[in-house]
Amino acid sequence: MRSALCLAAAGLALPMLAGRAWPQADDAFSFFAEEAKVITASRRIQSVREAPVAVEVISAAEIKASGAINLWDLLRFRAGIDAFESRNAQSGRRSIVSVRGFSRDFVSELQVLVDGRSVYDPIQGGVGWENIPVQIQDIERIEIVRGPNAVLYGSNSALGVINIITRTPSDKRSATVRQTVGSMNTHITEVATESSREGYGFRLSHTYSANGGFPKQAGGTANDFAVSNKTNFRGYWQIRPDTKAEILSGVALNASGVPAAQDPQHRYRTYFNTAKLTHDWSGEDQLEVRVSQSDSYLRVYPVYPTSLDTHFYQWDSEAVQHMGWWSGRMQAALGVSYRYAGMYSDQIFGNSPFQQNRVAQGFLHDTFKLTDELTVVGGVSAEHSDTGGWSPAFQATGIANPWTGHTFRASYSQASTIPSPVKKYGDDQLSPTTRLVSNPDMIPDRLSSYDLAYIGEWFNRRLATEADLYYMVIKDRTVVKNTIVGPAVQIKSDNSDRAIARGAELKLRYDLAKGANLYANYTREVITDIVGNRECTASTPVNKFNLGGRARLGPGWSAAVNAGYKDGYLTKSTVTGIYQDQPAYWRLDAGLAYSPRPELEFFFNGQNLLIPKHREFNDAVMAPRAFYGGATLKFGGS
Repeated sequence: MRSALCLAAAGLALPMLAGRAWPQADDAFSFFAEEAKVITASRRIQSVREAPVAVEVISAAEIKASGAINLWDLLRFRAGIDAFESRNAQSGRRSIVSVRGFSRDFVSELQVLVDGRSVYDPIQGGVGWENIPVQIQDIERIEIVRGPNAVLYGSNSALGVINIITRTPSDKRSATVRQTVGSMNTHITEVATESSREGYGFRLSHTYSANGGFPKQAGGTANDFAVSNKTNFRGYWQIRPDTKAEILSGVALNASGVPAAQDPQHRYRTYFNTAKLTHDWSGEDQLEVRVSQSDSYLRVYPVYPTSLDTHFYQWDSEAVQHMGWWSGRMQAALGVSYRYAGMYSDQIFGNSPFQQNRVAQGFLHDTFKLTDELTVVGGVSAEHSDTGGWSPAFQATGIANPWTGHTFRASYSQASTIPSPVKKYGDDQLSPTTRLVSNPDMIPDRLSSYDLAYIGEWFNRRLATEADLYYMVIKDRTVVKNTIVGPAVQIKSDNSDRAIARGAELKLRYDLAKGANLYANYTREVITDIVGNRECTASTPVNKFNLGGRARLGPGWSAAVNAGYKDGYLTKSTVTGIYQDQPAYWRLDAGLAYSPRPELEFFFNGQNLLIPKHREFNDAVMAPRAFYGGATLKFGGS
């Protein structure tokens, strides 16, 4: 532990010393006067201080400096978030991400969006992060809402919302090539081209990545290889000064091994298309209409008794009207949406291979600035689904700004999590002795959340502090139970639990200069329940602490350091039903980059630098120490 603390402190001191070497980086610190803007909290552009929920932004600069090669690595060091490496034999998922606790194989209470389009798995619930058809090179920023936002985004948003927002085409013609090589035979090639002219533009990108397996706990290398091809297109057409059309399209083709006794392999492919039309009325009104379609195929083989094949497709349509009155003092959003998800698997749904889920929602969200110092926010929505029936949601927030740079927020929210079709209709022989059985009587989980927050800005916004306290009650919480029936085990879910989560999230960020900062955050969460289920109460580390920073070290040089600590926690495999206690650990990631010319950059990154390997989940693999390096070359543009 002492060595971990020393290394973390040294990493934190590096950008601090670098920051002192910056002479007159920003005249009058004008950069720090700019407020961070978000769109996910209220479905309109607003500052973080105005948001009715706890929200954080991971910027493009932070994404680039992180050196992350996986999407979930971008979320590791954030307050209130758990991100683990895992390998699930049934779904091929390679990671677990949760907000405000309740970590497990399928985190069904977290809604994940790409440019506002849901990538939630309609069969098993949760999100397969490695299968999301988006590339790190395309991400402009990530907005993280901690806490319920089901009024705006529907059920399964009870713990939070993560919105991945991709880059719009630049205003100049350019092309970029990036090559990365590293540990575990990792090879990543990224190419992109973009161009814009008056009235229209596009960006086209492709990423190929491949890597070998993680080390096993017992020695050797796991059947854990991964090969991925992802292609994305984003284009826009400014039809009129007040009307804009956008098209987003992509495909992901993934193959991976899954560490298990029979060494299965996982094949996944998904396609999506989105069309969006935005029209600005006179004044402060705007209409957004979006239609999305996705088609996904999964195959895992060999698994008992034969290969697992699933196919699901989804159609989403949505219309949102934004309205404003009284010189912007009242802002409202009125929306309706409809989703149709079709699912087919003769193994997962053995009794009836085809299942469907239709979800319709309507919502109203209103912000009223009573005075310059006091704002109230209210929202209500009604949703109906095949698997969950009626699921209402509510939100009420008061925001006070008694002094410049100091904001107090109090909120109350209600949200639901509808049961996944697997839990309600599933009938799957997982192994010769293990069977997943359905429970058609499943009902939605009901969550109530109370939040108190303070946001403080000091020294012309160079120092930002935030404290969030929350108290959540989840009624009718889903519990997965293993029952011995003769020589076999039956896995079945029901709504027999009631859980309470009490938490605190503390954040601090200090901007040394433009492009150089330090941060630290601490999260504490304690979960209790009425049935004493350790899968619920012990799956979330009680204490988490992260710190780090990034800085420019001199002409062309930059560095970034991220260190994090987690208490020990309990994990359970949904497929095997096996529990395992994971030890506490520190993780240290660091990166160094050198750019001799604007169009050329060399980079070197290290992950898990403190120890050769550590365990994060009970799937027989270890997260290893790893090193990656490469170069980026840009043609054209500025």
